[in-house]
Amino acid sequence: MNLASQTPLFFIENDDASDSKIIPADEVSTIQNNLYSYKSTTYLGVNYYESKLVDNKIKKVVKGIFLYDVLLKKPIDQIIDIKSYKPILDHTLYKDKSNIYYISNDAYIPSVRVLDLNSGNSKILDDTNEYLSDGNKIYCIRNGKEIETDFVSTFKVIKVNGIPLGIDSTKVYSMCEALSPKDFKENFESIKINSRDSIINKYFKNLE
Repeated sequence: MNLASQTPLFFIENDDASDSKIIPADEVSTIQNNLYSYKSTTYLGVNYYESKLVDNKIKKVVKGIFLYDVLLKKPIDQIIDIKSYKPILDHTLYKDKSNIYYISNDAYIPSVRVLDLNSGNSKILDDTNEYLSDGNKIYCIRNGKEIETDFVSTFKVIKVNGIPLGIDSTKVYSMCEALSPKDFKENFESIKINSRDSIINKYFKNLE
């Protein structure tokens, strides 16, 4: 479904929380971005997926928009500041004056959570949209999890042959997974050995 070219289907949770149900699209109005109003209640909308056979392959496609009316056990309009709310990365990251909101698109109905970051200082660190930081913590945009590092201030992202790599004072991060410099040098075959050597010599020459 191309939601940009036709009226989307809207879904909310059934009253018994057993499943979702379709609600009339003409009763849903857009507030801004992925915030909606239905029956005087503010909702946060996320893509609702399903599996379909496309070109003889089973693919995950957008079925419609699922509407959440609660976040952190509170109504959406008590959590999100609508005036300052805006996207950082469409369908994945949003922010307002107080919070960073992460939408995990792994499941067919994505989950939404608030990241423990300073909204005003947060920024994406690389053009492949892999890492997000506020200067005190770093999160992986791929899975919404915090990167466990003691070296936030030295963390940087480099790209080798199109592959983004996180680098701090003691580790290399690929797809947000930490590797020791030794493991990276010996086993990361997606990058040629001479390039791996150059990375190790440049960023980890002081390690024993």
